[in-house]
Amino acid sequence: MRKSSIVLISAALAALLASPFIVSLLSPPSPPPRPELPRDVKECVRPAAQMRAEHMVLLHQWRDDVVRRGDRREVMIGGVSYAKSLTGSCMKCHRHKEKFCDRCHGALSSAPKCWDCHVYRKEVRP
Repeated sequence: MRKSSIVLISAALAALLASPFIVSLLSPPSPPPRPELPRDVKECVRPAAQMRAEHMVLLHQWRDDVVRRGDRREVMIGGVSYAKSLTGSCMKCHRHKEKFCDRCHGALSSAPKCWDCHVYRKEVRP
């Protein structure tokens, strides 16, 4: 093979491999997901920005306390008592999994394992 052919094939291969990155850079950014927030509750267990970034840390901590240590004591946060429970505490305010959890997790192509163990009733009445 001649030197010019090798350079041409290498350039074509590099362009092919770089094409997903180039398309990503040229595409407009996706709008952020908009989960439906509860209307009747103004405060969460933690501030909204912290929950957005670290909710799984809290859920894993609660899971470890309850399942692995047998510690089912409620936690007092800001004068409010919360059960260490996804369905017993979180889902009381965030009633519709599809409108809250799934909007962000779907946008990020994330598949949390929460619902492998927890049962989510399709319709939760207030």
